[in-house]
Amino acid sequence: MSQPPKVTIKDVARAAGCGISTASRVLNNSGPASAEIRDRVERAAREMGFSFSAIGRALQSRRSMTVGCLVPSLANPVFAEAVQGAQEDLQAAGYQLLVASSNYDADRDEDLLRMLLGKEVDGLIATVASPAANPALAQARARALPVALMFHDPLPGFASAYVDNRAAAREVARQFAALGHRRTGFLALRFSSSDRSRNRYDGFRAECRARGLADPVLIELSESDAARPEALARTLAAETGLTAIFASNDFLAIAVQQAARHLGWRVPQDLSVAGFDGIGIGRLLERPLATIETDPEAMGRQAAATLLNAMQGGELQQQPPLPFTFRAGGTLAPPPVERKDDGREAPPTAVCSPRPSQNSTEEDPMKHTLFATAIATAIAGPALAEDAICYNCPPQWADWASMLQAIDTEIGVRMPHDNKNSGQTFAQLVAEKASPVADVAYYGVTTGIKAGKEGLVEAYKPEGFDDIPEGLKDPEGKWFAVHYGTIGFFVNVDALAGAPVPQCFADLTKPEYKGMVGYLDPSSAFVGYAGAVGANLAFGGTLENFDPAIDYFKTLAENDPIVPKQTSFARVVSGEIPILFDYDFNAYRAKYEEDGNFEFVLPCEGSVRVPYVMSLVKNAPHAETGKKVLDFILSDEGQAIWTNAYLQPARPVELPAEVAAKFLPASDYARAQAVNYAEMEKAQSGFGERYLSEVK
Repeated sequence: MSQPPKVTIKDVARAAGCGISTASRVLNNSGPASAEIRDRVERAAREMGFSFSAIGRALQSRRSMTVGCLVPSLANPVFAEAVQGAQEDLQAAGYQLLVASSNYDADRDEDLLRMLLGKEVDGLIATVASPAANPALAQARARALPVALMFHDPLPGFASAYVDNRAAAREVARQFAALGHRRTGFLALRFSSSDRSRNRYDGFRAECRARGLADPVLIELSESDAARPEALARTLAAETGLTAIFASNDFLAIAVQQAARHLGWRVPQDLSVAGFDGIGIGRLLERPLATIETDPEAMGRQAAATLLNAMQGGELQQQPPLPFTFRAGGTLAPPPVERKDDGREAPPTAVCSPRPSQNSTEEDPMKHTLFATAIATAIAGPALAEDAICYNCPPQWADWASMLQAIDTEIGVRMPHDNKNSGQTFAQLVAEKASPVADVAYYGVTTGIKAGKEGLVEAYKPEGFDDIPEGLKDPEGKWFAVHYGTIGFFVNVDALAGAPVPQCFADLTKPEYKGMVGYLDPSSAFVGYAGAVGANLAFGGTLENFDPAIDYFKTLAENDPIVPKQTSFARVVSGEIPILFDYDFNAYRAKYEEDGNFEFVLPCEGSVRVPYVMSLVKNAPHAETGKKVLDFILSDEGQAIWTNAYLQPARPVELPAEVAAKFLPASDYARAQAVNYAEMEKAQSGFGERYLSEVK
């Protein structure tokens, strides 16, 4: 995209009919000027879209290598994750991200965008109340400053990273209709603060009409009312006959559940509830929240990629919408049988009247209150799951999805998934040591060893413990292996752009793989550290000498690697990361269960075989339930689940023949070696510090 010259102080002075020094004094507020001159200068600057740069007035024709980013809230994890995704990719390209938050205030949208423009940013990423009506965005477009939107459906003149809000909302209406709901409601913060909510309502209403349902009742709230359960309860009680509510975000959906309890209504027996976004806290409720699940981090990355292309001279290109899924959760049910035809009436006043509010007349602004209330509802009240909590049990890793389902169906324990990595799990256990939240933890062997040393876990020997080979368990039972994996390359062949499938660690430093190689951050994620150990041994290092690994990652850094912090299975499957240092079991799962062309490569120089372990958390809130979970995982049935996910079980359970046939030949696996895992743990912290100081 051609970039017209930026407006300079000289242009403003000429338009105002004064000298440059006078214009500078006015705009800097650094000296005297008559009211008439001040008015002329300020009017000229405003009309010409001039902002006096805060980072170098003489550099207005040069790049600042900064990007401005405005979102409605950083307390909402949806926006925080999107910012994180954008920031990682922009930093990798050498840009600094300047972040601002409007607290859902349309007026602040404009002020903050003008502030960012005043920083002479090279581009903007924005989520605002109404992009088409925002004067600051219009000013940015007039200056041909690249702007990428997030979360907004596409608008003329803008490129947006988005989920199709209307299509997603129609899916919620289909789910409600399939259960027999005829009278529904749509709950949102004021439409003036979010065009996303307006579009979701439009899609929801359109599908309701298409299926012969009444138009949904529209309930718009201020943030302060949404944050007070008793106020929201009064609003809901006034809407008689509703049997299902679609909330425009998950925090509102959680708030609806709290308000329903104030009224004595049961969710979902009396009222079905669905949200939008798929935030992690929604899975921790006693009844996991039904919702539209999105990937905010991917949205941020897509916005960053769009902006980078434009800032490098390309066009602002609108990309297709990102995918969404409907997560059924546990908050949907058919309407009460006796009320299906007539709708649900409000419960008797004596039982269900909302409690009077002592603050019902207060109108003070409440920054982040809605989010704090929703989280408190999820964590502190009767909505907290009472079965078991596992840290670091992500459904797309090692097929934890099947394991969690089996734990539910076979032993009746509900255990929500959790997307931490090993390092994050350890840090959380440390932070919660005085009052633990988790019951069991899953992590790489070195993290398990460290957790044992720090007194974060307690000894427990599940059934089957004696069958685990020595060296793969703590003698007291503070940690024990549950399965093995072998480090290699997880390759999306179709994403290699014609380059051959790499066979060796050394191949990855070649120019044809520039920007294609990914590895998890070895200073945080255990699989990243395991990959570093593999590379270190491949080039002649030892657990006492990581110089070869440091040298290798320095060389690899020149090839623009992608370094996420958490499991990236989906990013390889999508082609975003063509080559990832990862375990064999993830690559085999993609090869045999996903659409696409995937391979696992065990590097020609050799690699490592590493176990993953589990522990019972010390003073776990549901210790006996946690023990049942660990017993099941080490049982024949539990170990067999790992084998079906292409994992080597910790106990000597034979792989099914059809599974074994899908692995690389034994001659390839002969290049993978076991190491002294206690020594590997001792070296981990030192390597992480070296990586951060010498490579990252």
